Amino acid sequence: MSSRVCSFPFVDLSGRLTVVTGANHGIGAATACCLAAHGTSGLVTYLRVEAAADPGILDSCRRDRARDVEHVLRAIGDAGANAVAVEADLAAEGFPALLFDAAEEAVGPVDILVNSATGRGITANVVSPPVTDTGWVTDQVRQAVVDSSTLIHVAQPEEVADVIAHLASDHARLITGNIIHLR
Repeated sequence: MSSRVCSFPFVDLSGRLTVVTGANHGIGAATACCLAAHGTSGLVTYLRVEAAADPGILDSCRRDRARDVEHVLRAIGDAGANAVAVEADLAAEGFPALLFDAAEEAVGPVDILVNSATGRGITANVVSPPVTDTGWVTDQVRQAVVDSSTLIHVAQPEEVADVIAHLASDHARLITGNIIHLR
């Protein structure tokens, strides 16, 4: 892990609680340390992956993926923050819900989620819904949508859920790392 923690010293995230996955090396470890340097505390997850020697994978990468997360916890502590670690496979059934339960029990309600876990068929997309009638849409809001040059219509929650279900299906298994803007 590099000695450089963060580039933006003016960012203040004091009091925010985080969950960072894949935090034993790479982007996850760097992100957990950077967020801690900006005042967050939280929970980090990791999964030690023991891989056989492969000419396509550097030995240093194989070693990093097999590491625990103690070096990251030390760096977080050195930054004056607190974190707890959980080793777990995010692909395990029911684990995402348990992750948030563990985080809330250890540090409180989560404000920031950073999903850095990769290479196991897990896709990560963000769905940005349009104005959606979840009970708050008034006649004025409907008119604002009609008058807008960028908004198309007021969506129903089921329309947004359809897109999310599609992204979670095998039909969309190649779609990952995107922000899906619904109209």
